[in-house]
Amino acid sequence: MNLNVSIINRISRHGLIQKKYENMIAKEYCEKFGIHYDIHTKLTELNFGAVSKVAIASCMISNPRVLILNKATRGLDEEGMQDLYEILDEIRKNCCVILNFSNVERGLGICNRIIFWGREGILGEL
Repeated sequence: MNLNVSIINRISRHGLIQKKYENMIAKEYCEKFGIHYDIHTKLTELNFGAVSKVAIASCMISNPRVLILNKATRGLDEEGMQDLYEILDEIRKNCCVILNFSNVERGLGICNRIIFWGREGILGEL
């Protein structure tokens, strides 16, 4: 499962992956992030929204202090963006989230601070 790559040392013993733990953790994070698919489904078979959720879940499995996302909403429809923002709202309670996005209006609702960056450096801040 793609979710478990970042914690391979926690789900393996003597170099062998323990399927029981791998499936347990994958199921937990699928439920936590609202990923609705069989854990053996390939990423190429998923829509953009599900792929975004899997990518974020695989990062969050390792309990980071900072999560940096580059254009995480690219290719998402309205429902996918709403799901993503709900997930990010929950994540930011335990982790700093840095987003790079082009639609400022979307960022106004979820960000504590918005910095406008250009070739010359910081152009402004909200």
